[in-house]
Amino acid sequence: MIQSSRFAKLTFFRGRVALYAILKALNIGPGDEVATQAFTCVAVPEGIMASGARPVWVDIEVDGYNMDAEDLRRKLTLRTRAIIVQHTYGIPADMDS
Repeated sequence: MIQSSRFAKLTFFRGRVALYAILKALNIGPGDEVATQAFTCVAVPEGIMASGARPVWVDIEVDGYNMDAEDLRRKLTLRTRAIIVQHTYGIPADMDS
């Protein structure tokens, strides 16, 4: 559905559909990997798998619920095309790490 909002040009009825659309728009698909944290809702891996890509599970921080940057670095490969960062429970992830 196209809207006239200055913030949203497209709307989606489910988060997994929005993730799928974003990944397809970025030409991410079979043979590609998308890193995301293992502590997440089912919509994230379903959106990744619907695009044909493979989710790569990244551990969370010991003292929080967000992605562990060191584990992410270990799991990056030449096939990694995207990283989905989640701000779990509204706690901002350390994007600089």
